[in-house]
Amino acid sequence: MPVLPRPWRHWLAGAVLGACALAAHGAGLLYQMPYRWVNTDGQSLKLNQYQGKPVVLTLAYGACKKICSSSVFAMEQMQALADRRKTELQFVIVSLDPEQDTPADWRELRKTRKLQRPNWSVLSGSVADTRALAAALGITVWRYHDHVLHDFGIVLLDANGNIVRTMRHYDDSIPAFLQGVLAPPAPNTPE
Repeated sequence: MPVLPRPWRHWLAGAVLGACALAAHGAGLLYQMPYRWVNTDGQSLKLNQYQGKPVVLTLAYGACKKICSSSVFAMEQMQALADRRKTELQFVIVSLDPEQDTPADWRELRKTRKLQRPNWSVLSGSVADTRALAAALGITVWRYHDHVLHDFGIVLLDANGNIVRTMRHYDDSIPAFLQGVLAPPAPNTPE
């Protein structure tokens, strides 16, 4: 059997771990995963830190100019809608390229995109943990030379870490994606 190149071995290992995690933990899967992440302040945490509130989560990387920018823009629109509906949501971006993205890079992204509110987090982890999370979320990730390629995907988690739904296309309806977690609109308030 041929030996897979190193990046593919990492991806395959992450996919297998993610699949095993899915099989082992039906409810609250993501909050039961043992993986550790580091935020832009260098603090270590697990995803279960977000338990108790709905979470909008995506995977992105700093050098990406297309899909990742579209994902973050969609999340910014979700934040604006949540603000209008007076609904508290957590927004989490996990680095798809933890070998390249540094906490300083992510701090700069947060500053540039004005994502410095306390309900926004940008996390990095090991390559294997990142691939396992991507697999658990159903987001395909692969490398082509030095580029990280991936599907568009934003995931809505309930307060217990269960996947409620996944946005697969940038032009999907944001109100439909957030259905069930947004407070009803105030009477006579334009959306």
